[in-house]
Amino acid sequence: MKEEKEQIIAKFSLDNLFDFIPLIVTLGYRTTGNKFSVLFHGSKGYLDSLEIICEGVQNETNTITLSDYMTVKRRFKKKILNIFHSNMMGVRLSIGKDEPKTHCVPF
Repeated sequence: MKEEKEQIIAKFSLDNLFDFIPLIVTLGYRTTGNKFSVLFHGSKGYLDSLEIICEGVQNETNTITLSDYMTVKRRFKKKILNIFHSNMMGVRLSIGKDEPKTHCVPF
């Protein structure tokens, strides 16, 4: 079995998300050597979800539903967004306190 521990790419408050988009792409590439993309999806006139992808394998949850983390005035709540990456599993997004996971893949 092969083990690999995720790397933390970035951790910041959701209410600063739009300020950090260039940093996410830059840090992702510098940390992993893979190109990163930040995608936003809309639904019925509202910003619905955020997806962060990179080159290579993608087996983890890399999308969060932004509407769950917005105030009535459609502003982001002050929640921490964590961006993790491993070569085996790809990008993983989480909200709140979280630590890198170790993944085991049988060969």
